[in-house]
Amino acid sequence: AQKELVWILHKALEAAQLEKRSCSEFLAAGDEQERLELLRHRERQAADLRRRLEEANMEVEGLKKSLADRDTQLSEQQESIKKLIEKNQAKQQVITKLSDHMTSCLFDSQHPDSSFGGPQNSQSIRQLQQQIENLKDDMEAYKTQNKFLNSEIYQLTRLWQKSSEQEKSLMVKCSYLEAANCQVESRYLGVLRKLQETKALDLEQLGAVQKMIEDALRGELKRDIRLSSDRDHDEYGFKIVPDYEVEDMKLLAKIQALEIRCFNLLNQEGVERPLLARWAEYLDSRSDGNLSPSPELKALLRAGVPKEHRQRVWCWLVRTRTRNIWERYPHHYQQLCEKSRTSPHLASRQIQLDLHRTLTTNQNFSSPSSPALHQ
Repeated sequence: AQKELVWILHKALEAAQLEKRSCSEFLAAGDEQERLELLRHRERQAADLRRRLEEANMEVEGLKKSLADRDTQLSEQQESIKKLIEKNQAKQQVITKLSDHMTSCLFDSQHPDSSFGGPQNSQSIRQLQQQIENLKDDMEAYKTQNKFLNSEIYQLTRLWQKSSEQEKSLMVKCSYLEAANCQVESRYLGVLRKLQETKALDLEQLGAVQKMIEDALRGELKRDIRLSSDRDHDEYGFKIVPDYEVEDMKLLAKIQALEIRCFNLLNQEGVERPLLARWAEYLDSRSDGNLSPSPELKALLRAGVPKEHRQRVWCWLVRTRTRNIWERYPHHYQQLCEKSRTSPHLASRQIQLDLHRTLTTNQNFSSPSSPALHQ
């Protein structure tokens, strides 16, 4: 308090001295003009001091505002730190619980006879075993499917190779026949030319010979136009590749080896009884309504369904697959058909759009105006 009092007195003394000096300067002025100029100078100083005071006040307000913002940020940071501490504590609790649970699981695995957690572990083990069995079953199904796909690829490759070889041989024969035909036509035209040059013929005979020559030349022109057309496509519109590369031959050899292996495996599986006899025995002992899913039926389906029993088996599969639907909605199929007729689905338009993007390398579908697209 004494220091503040001394500071106030010191400021008052400085103000009094400044006022005394100003008064002495005002009294020391010689005339009124100097006194007026002195007053104006003091007014300018006072205005400058007021401006500085306002700037200082504004700066103080800005500092107060920034201080308040920093206090707010500090409180927010403290709140976030508090939340992080609580979150860290919760994580520590979760880690502790998980560690205890892992310890108990390890203890249960080492002591399976203990009653702690026994039913849950046995249930999870059964679920895992069931999943493993399902995965094994799917793997066997994929293996069987792969065998049939390899067989189909091999057969299609053989058909493609045979068709290409036949096409090549036919093209060679066609070339020989065209060459022979050209020779015959050349001789024919030569004979007609000699007849035309002969003077022993009358005008009617000369006109007939001239017409025959023109017809022969017109037919040759049409043949040239026809032969100049593109012949690198087969009768179905696909491009013909008669020559095989080394990679193609390796692929054919690999496919043939896979086909032989699949054939041997299939023969080993059904060496005792043929597939048709096994299907006949299985279906004769059951009626259409008594067919039910079983491992035996699954093995027969994966081995293949003979043509004699495909209709019956297919009807049963469809009926079994859609039993829940047609039991609840007996007329569901008719309703879907009626709905498709009254309000077409968006997929119909998508199919129409995809038709123009299908088999674009085929000669019959390469043009939008091709008649094959409208069939």
